[in-house]
Amino acid sequence: MFATLSLTTRLIVRDATLTPSGPTRETGPLYPLFAAYFLVAWFTALAVFISKWTRARGLARAQLQYLALGFVVGGCGAIISNLVLPLFTGNAAYTWIGPHFALVLVAMVAHAIIRHRLMDVRLVIHRGLTFALALVVSLIPVGGLLALAWPKLSDHLAPDDLVALILAVVVVSLLIPLTRDAAGRLLDRYVYRTHVNYQRTLREASEALTRVLDLKMLLPFLNHTVVTSTNSEGAAVYLEAGTLEPGSGVRRAIAERRHAQSHFDTPDEAPIEVITALTETQDLLLTDEIAGEQLSGDRERLYSVLERLNWALVLPLASANKVIGAIVVGPKLSGDPFYPQDLDLLMTLANQAGVAVKNAQLYAQVVLANEHLNNIVSTIESGVVAVDATGQVTLFNRAAEQLTGIPADRARHHPVSVLPACVGAMLTETVVDGSARTQPEVELSDGSTTHPIICTTSPLHDQAGAVLGAVAVFSDLTPLKELEVERRRAERLAYFEMLAAGIAHEIKNPLVSIKTFAQLLPRRRTDERFIENFGRTVTHEIARMERLLDRLRTL
Repeated sequence: MFATLSLTTRLIVRDATLTPSGPTRETGPLYPLFAAYFLVAWFTALAVFISKWTRARGLARAQLQYLALGFVVGGCGAIISNLVLPLFTGNAAYTWIGPHFALVLVAMVAHAIIRHRLMDVRLVIHRGLTFALALVVSLIPVGGLLALAWPKLSDHLAPDDLVALILAVVVVSLLIPLTRDAAGRLLDRYVYRTHVNYQRTLREASEALTRVLDLKMLLPFLNHTVVTSTNSEGAAVYLEAGTLEPGSGVRRAIAERRHAQSHFDTPDEAPIEVITALTETQDLLLTDEIAGEQLSGDRERLYSVLERLNWALVLPLASANKVIGAIVVGPKLSGDPFYPQDLDLLMTLANQAGVAVKNAQLYAQVVLANEHLNNIVSTIESGVVAVDATGQVTLFNRAAEQLTGIPADRARHHPVSVLPACVGAMLTETVVDGSARTQPEVELSDGSTTHPIICTTSPLHDQAGAVLGAVAVFSDLTPLKELEVERRRAERLAYFEMLAAGIAHEIKNPLVSIKTFAQLLPRRRTDERFIENFGRTVTHEIARMERLLDRLRTL
């Protein structure tokens, strides 16, 4: 608004004259308002600049520091000489000094570019030189023609008209790069009827193909991208079955048909003629091109299959020089053929998709193998803990949770330091030196109970022998300890059983002797010799039993 008022009215600057002391100006009634607006805008910009500078760190802070210095010094000098002094003194004699302060800003920016990489100078120089060189090369023929025709042109055109002609040629040369892309887009829209931004399509597809590892998400995106970018009747993706079943080959993984009335057909299994041709050539199959060949034998059968299924284009999905599938595309809804731009886009997309599909398949196999391994490990009664080369826990089974008292979510993907010292130290040492270790018996506490365990660690190597991590297997020895106690108790009971039998035998013998003499005593109590033997025998047997009892007390 102020620029418009300054150019069209005398409200800001009433008059400007050139005097011997320099240019002077006579300010208008809105000049103070313009000065106030300019100062407010400048200080606001400075505040925003300082705010960004305080939040910046490292290289960005150094870059902003030099920009701020040039902005403040150059701005203050120019504002004082060109805005403030004329406002308060009415004298514009020093306005010629103001533009020179821009050199300070230029110097600071140049210093930031050279020393602190404010911007890539090589890119600017490359683009500038490229554009300048292209302009010079394109103007050389024009200059030669003008030089040859100059005598005749100077006779018919005034000097001003010649200058205008040369400027028009230069302007046209400058506008050609700008108008070329727009004209190309319009021509593509007219010639190909459907406009596809190939660069954007490839960029978006590449981002998705490199980011998505789930085959169930990857295939719908790939199929939909092919259908929408070609505006075809439909598309389908066929992949290797990957099974050992008889007759299993390249089977349909996903299909999309734009209209129910379409004749685009997608059988469950890709015809062997198509897969054979793709495997032999590892290149796209274009039905229109095949139709123009001299058909015979295999090519004739291939063309017949493509025509019957209404497949206009077949793209190979390859990985490691092996065809792992195919993308089949139906005819365009507009009836147009597939142009070279379409084929380049689709072939590039198919090349990237082949690698992405193979990666997704390998990822699915790894996930399945990990689930299978986790299911096996989870059923093991021994604790199993694995760590990688950085010391992060990668495997922690259910038995390890029970023995350590640590939940799996607190152990997995955490440092080895979360594990008990007896297990973590052995794993760390094994990762460091790559040697297996065994701890025959060590105490492990789960927070409430202490268990005796046996712990063994082994290193994990890759094919080159480098240590990838370590695994620890530790088992609770408590059941074994309890079995040992039970065994000893059983042995002790057996010993006492044998001892009791022996004692019974040893006691029974004296008692038999005493019993015999006691039974004979009523009939032979008058026999002194019998009485003497009875007393001696009873005394001897009783002493024998006393010695046996004394031995029992000492056990």
